[in-house]
Amino acid sequence: MNLVLGQLGPLLVLLLALTYWRAEVTQGAAVAAGFSLKLLPGILSIVPLLRRDWRAIGGLITVTIALLLVPAAVVSHWGSGPPPTSFWMGTPGLLNWSIPGVALRIADPPVSPPKLPPNWQFGGLPAGLHLPRAQQWLSVGVAAGVLLAGLATLLVACRGRLNAAQAPWAAAALISLSVAASPIAWTHYQVLQYPGMALLLCHAARLRRWLLLALALVLGAFLYPIPWGIMLDYYIQFSGWTAASPAKLYIWTSVTPLASLVLFGVLLRQLTAVADHRSEGYRGVP
Repeated sequence: MNLVLGQLGPLLVLLLALTYWRAEVTQGAAVAAGFSLKLLPGILSIVPLLRRDWRAIGGLITVTIALLLVPAAVVSHWGSGPPPTSFWMGTPGLLNWSIPGVALRIADPPVSPPKLPPNWQFGGLPAGLHLPRAQQWLSVGVAAGVLLAGLATLLVACRGRLNAAQAPWAAAALISLSVAASPIAWTHYQVLQYPGMALLLCHAARLRRWLLLALALVLGAFLYPIPWGIMLDYYIQFSGWTAASPAKLYIWTSVTPLASLVLFGVLLRQLTAVADHRSEGYRGVP
């Protein structure tokens, strides 16, 4: 899907993999490179900060200046500028699978079936989106609330500091959190969660934790393949997006962000398990 749409997902997956499994300057540079391509990977700058990895932070700052700030200055001076700020504050468009997107669809329900609200149908383009100011702030407020709650949970789980073994789990959890909390998270953004899913699946298989493996597979299925398949079938069945079954639309556009939040919790649990294991080893407990 990412290749068909001409999206940067595959390149971002490579950069995320480098962020998870490399250290110091390479890790910081990978985070900055991802941030220069799409805003969501920028949340991973928290990982080297919590590790007190000053080389990674130095690489992050240097590459951010080179790949983001300098090009942004050039574009702002000679370019046409970004889309209107209001577009980035969220949309109830049916392919926006995030918690703020769910909130906006609840706030703007179909009232004349089989016709959908225009923002549900055409909210994928700046020209087609006409979001009232109150709904813009609803979206931003929900996004900020989910993100801050998740960050607070991470800080409590790691006690304000990460070690090398915990860093990949924290990075994967932060990506799941950011995709769920973002005002806009299109369906193809789910590819950003693949490195974290691979980390979880390999970990569960290696330790023969079959329940964890089954849970990871179920969550992976609900992140994209199942909701996408059902939504595509809906579109074909009704020859377009209609309000023939609002309940079905609500359910299957809400499953993915909820699965992302559950995945965030599962990844944090592995992070704390790493900390507990190290602590037990330190005390001599087998």
